[in-house]
Amino acid sequence: MIWKRDIVINKILKTGYSDIYEKEYIKKDGTVFPVSIRVWAIKDEAGNNIGMWGIIRDITESKRVELDLAERTAQLEAANKELETFSYSVSHDLRAPLRAIDGYARMILKKQGDKFDEDTLDKFNVIRSNTRTMGQLIDDLLAFSRLGKKHVSLMLLDMDALVRDVWKEMQNTNPERNMALTVNSILPGYGDRALIKQVYINLLSNAVKFTKNKDTAHIETGSYSDGNEVVYYVRDNGVGFDMKYYDKLFGVFQRLHGSADFEGTGVGLATVQRIVHRHGGRAWAEGKIDEGATFYFSLPSSHTQDEAAS
Repeated sequence: MIWKRDIVINKILKTGYSDIYEKEYIKKDGTVFPVSIRVWAIKDEAGNNIGMWGIIRDITESKRVELDLAERTAQLEAANKELETFSYSVSHDLRAPLRAIDGYARMILKKQGDKFDEDTLDKFNVIRSNTRTMGQLIDDLLAFSRLGKKHVSLMLLDMDALVRDVWKEMQNTNPERNMALTVNSILPGYGDRALIKQVYINLLSNAVKFTKNKDTAHIETGSYSDGNEVVYYVRDNGVGFDMKYYDKLFGVFQRLHGSADFEGTGVGLATVQRIVHRHGGRAWAEGKIDEGATFYFSLPSSHTQDEAAS
């Protein structure tokens, strides 16, 4: 509030104290600086106002911080607008040439494919495969960039039912695979259902992908309480990973296995981490080469969820 003498005095006479007001003072050297003022009435034994006392505080530093914050907020808003523009460009400008490349490759194969030798056919198939991979990468990047803007709608989640729904999708998309899922006790969780479902989709998809060389994919999931949070995990008997490269695990475009051996865009685990962080939780993993991996994520207990998602 700005200092207005008559308003302040009337407030003090009526209630015995003022609100906190702001005013500018001038130093002897002519420098203007901002202060905050709060005043109380002094009363005699009969309750009559006989004077006033107050506290004047120099708020130059807090005003500087406030201005810095406003400037950074403006910069962040500008960056977000640039990101929106980039996302629009990616979704429209980059898709068109990809569709053209794939379309022309398909037309050539349809009209001339019977005249090509096996090596040429393989090269055309590689072209089409890479355009599809690029298209998926664009989709993943757009989804990743939009995560920060998506509102987190918290609710009590039946995590057991959520896992089983996702697993049905895994079975439907991998009918040829011999896969076994063990569901241990899974505690309910508080979170955004669509986002937490995406976490399980990414983790279970990884487990399915990195066990493809096993006769039977053994995948296990469950949870346990740990202080003020609940920890959920997905464990598999796949190829695992070397812990010395752990710092790359949750990075965008970071892959610990070659794309020729295991498909993917390198965005899945980064998405998991970003979703979990937006819920106020953590994401981490443990693994050994050829001995499988376990991925963990935590969600705060209910009494801390509102604060975490704000």
